[in-house]
Amino acid sequence: GSADAAQQIIQAAGDVPVIFFNRAIEGDGEEGTVLGAYENVAFIGTTDDPTDNLEWHIKIKEQGTLKTVVAPSFRPDKAFNIDKAGWKEYIASLSSVCGIKINSFESLKNALRERMNFFDKVGCKVSDHGLDFMVYCPADEKTLDKIIKKGLAGKTVTTTEAEMLKTELLKFCGKEYVRLGWAMQIHYN
Repeated sequence: GSADAAQQIIQAAGDVPVIFFNRAIEGDGEEGTVLGAYENVAFIGTTDDPTDNLEWHIKIKEQGTLKTVVAPSFRPDKAFNIDKAGWKEYIASLSSVCGIKINSFESLKNALRERMNFFDKVGCKVSDHGLDFMVYCPADEKTLDKIIKKGLAGKTVTTTEAEMLKTELLKFCGKEYVRLGWAMQIHYN
């Protein structure tokens, strides 16, 4: 069972700390206690979407009882993936969370910047980008606005259009991460 598998992993890890969380907070959600803290674990990073409210990160920080730092990582893949199903709905969700009407490249950047600032206040220091492959297809803002309007209208964007948006969003995010002092992680799926 899973308990046996967990024990095997712990034995194989040797001196490397291993943590298993099946629930981050136990209790009624208001006054729970953090589970899974080990003395020799300094940092736990989670992967979080820009629309996440980071409720548990805030509660853990407010509790002040955990020696281990638990921090979010900013993973904005869904905002980049205009060529995948659900992008239009995701942008509506991001818009709602930020209170920013997203209908242009500038407004999309503003929404992402607002979420980056929120994540930073909660302790985020790392971004995490999952790409199908590395892209570099520069575009001007007028072209990007047309691409975003096309995506918001539910129309299919071309591969080149998707690569243009991803390229310019990566460049924008990179500059913002420098401003915030974050690391930018990029991996290929």
